[in-house]
Amino acid sequence: MKSTIRICFFAGIVSLSIGWYYCFYNTSGHSAVDPLFGSILFVPLFLVGIFHIAASKGRELFSWLLSVVGFSGIVFGVFVHITAILQEYSYWVEAGLSTKNPNSNLLLLSYASVVVSLLFGILIISHVKAKKQLQHPDLAN
Repeated sequence: MKSTIRICFFAGIVSLSIGWYYCFYNTSGHSAVDPLFGSILFVPLFLVGIFHIAASKGRELFSWLLSVVGFSGIVFGVFVHITAILQEYSYWVEAGLSTKNPNSNLLLLSYASVVVSLLFGILIISHVKAKKQLQHPDLAN
């Protein structure tokens, strides 16, 4: 089960990175697929992470990381859609062939830095908890 969680986590990171990269370097501002559809693909990752956190009583690092990646992927599609960084082609045509949001690169960089900060925060908390358990094994949860 642990290896499945890790594979899901890394697959989520790769998928989120590909989506971010595509949005960052897409100069037209439109795509054949609605960004909200991408959000749906991250729901199973989020749910698997949450269920595994409950099953492991919160002790498995990668289930926390998987939950953050799943939630970040869900929010990413909504974020890209709402801020008009990327629009489905039909919406783009209805909007009058609008240009890409001029602040899209700043918004995408801000989003990526928030996600990375969350992931590093979880890693730091996990490291501190592990170190505490090594120093005081009698205080283990």
